[in-house]
Amino acid sequence: MPGDAFETLPSIDDVFDVVFLDAEKELYEPLFDAARDKLEPGAVVIADNVLSHEEVLGAYSRARQADPTLESVTLPLDRGWRFPPVLRNR
Repeated sequence: MPGDAFETLPSIDDVFDVVFLDAEKELYEPLFDAARDKLEPGAVVIADNVLSHEEVLGAYSRARQADPTLESVTLPLDRGWRFPPVLRNR
C-alpha cells in the first residue's frame, strides 16, 4: 500500500502478521508504535539495519529486548535484522 505510513496505518482496519521496517532510522520507534496495536500474537516485526546503524537504532533494539510481550532476537544478516515476534497483546 503506497503512502506515508503515519497516515496509512490508522486507516487500515485489519491486523498484521508481518511488518518490515526499512525507513528513516529515527522513525523506527514511532513506526513500531503505530503498528503495535495492529499486530496479532505471533506476528513478526523485521527491522533492517539494526547493526549497521546501532548508534541510531540501539535504543530501538534495547526497547524491544526489554518488552516482556516480545521475544526479540538480532540476526547478523547483511547489516543486521531484528525480529521481535509478538508473544501476546499488551
